[in-house]
Amino acid sequence: MQELAVAAVLSEQREHVYHAVMLDPLTGALLTLGQIRTMVDELISAEAAWLPRFIPTARL
Repeated sequence: MQELAVAAVLSEQREHVYHAVMLDPLTGALLTLGQIRTMVDELISAEAAWLPRFIPTARL
């Protein structure tokens, strides 16, 4: 899970972020895959100033 999170940062691929969070045991136990994607999107949007490369240009 941690390696996938690092890969997400290095490759700047949002899909890797989704997958890393989906592998978290507690998150996977409490949320559906759709809810996890929504949560990740909301977290990235909330931290957009720190994660500009994860925000698609169309969403800025």
